[in-house]
Order: sequence, then C-alpha cells, then structure tokens
Amino acid sequence: MNTPRRSPTQGEAVSVAVAASGLAGHEVSPGARDLLDRIERGVLTYDEAVAEVIAEFGQPAR
Repeated sequence: MNTPRRSPTQGEAVSVAVAASGLAGHEVSPGARDLLDRIERGVLTYDEAVAEVIAEFGQPAR
C-alpha cells in the first residue's frame, strides 16, 4: 500500500532550493535569501518579490 505524499511546505521547498544551489557550486545572495525568508513568513507574496527585483534591477530582457 502506498502512502500518499504530501507537498513540501514553503520552508522545505526553500531549503531544498538553497541546498541544491550550494551543491551546484552557487551561493544564494543575502538579498535573495531575504526575499525567500520574507515569502516563507508570509510577509511577501511571490508577485511582490518579483516586483521588488524588477524595481531594483529593471525589467527582464524579452
């Protein structure tokens, strides 16, 4: 009998993404980590995080 899998929590997903980046030889910048932490705490939505990044760095190239 298979036990149904639950979706990871926001915090678990962030931890896996940060760990995977580290294993690939990359660092998560303090600014990106701050955005992730604020999203995890419910202080910031994904859309608000994207708006902050665009405000700081400009629109992505198309």
